Amino acid sequence: MAEIGYTNVALQFWYVFVALAFGLLSIILFNAITFFYFVKRQPIDPVRLFTDFENQVDEEELVEKEEKYVETNFGGSPTYDREETEESLNENNFDLSQFRMDALEAHNDYRAKHNSPPLQYSEDLSQYAQYWAENLAKVNKLVHSPPEWRVKFNGEPLGENVVLTNGFKLEGKGMSDMWYAESYKHNYQELQKDTKSFSQMIWANTRKVGFGRAKSDDGRWYGCAHYYPEGNIIGLFRNNVFPLQQL
Repeated sequence: MAEIGYTNVALQFWYVFVALAFGLLSIILFNAITFFYFVKRQPIDPVRLFTDFENQVDEEELVEKEEKYVETNFGGSPTYDREETEESLNENNFDLSQFRMDALEAHNDYRAKHNSPPLQYSEDLSQYAQYWAENLAKVNKLVHSPPEWRVKFNGEPLGENVVLTNGFKLEGKGMSDMWYAESYKHNYQELQKDTKSFSQMIWANTRKVGFGRAKSDDGRWYGCAHYYPEGNIIGLFRNNVFPLQQL
């Protein structure tokens, strides 16, 4: 009789067991959806600098994803409003001029060590670099501008380096040091995916440069340099990227 009593009680509260089963199923389904959305479909973060490219997709696929990301986040082609950009600089970057001069000096110091002629500072190139740095700070992602977006300067495309720092202010020399740090991996033979910032910085045929810097809302600093003429041209490395000179 006792067993029958327990059975009757269980039947009377069948809806409790159904509710528990439904709750467990809901938890499993929620975890599955969360995993798919936040892990499987997380946006591509195409960081170019100091990246282990062996674990990345091939170069063409990476460029395609970068271009798609920029198109999605920035919309149409960029426009450069000198007055608007300079107003932004005056508000947020009081020492921007010093940053640019420090970056230029560091660039030329490193170029001299590799027998490359000094770069000339270009205010126009700095305006372009500043525009891109500010856009990177807005979306808070480090990504190169697509080649078709890059401003034509004297009828030729520009070279570009970008960098990101967390937790400390980006300075001109520090930015240059970060790009030059790639030199220890360069073989001075041809284009390398993980040393393109270094090779662009000391590219012998590059003559002019401009720099930009901007801070994101969460305190990250983004830096950008635009170079004319551009470097990293396949087939011309041995004539433009020279080994460290023995002093």
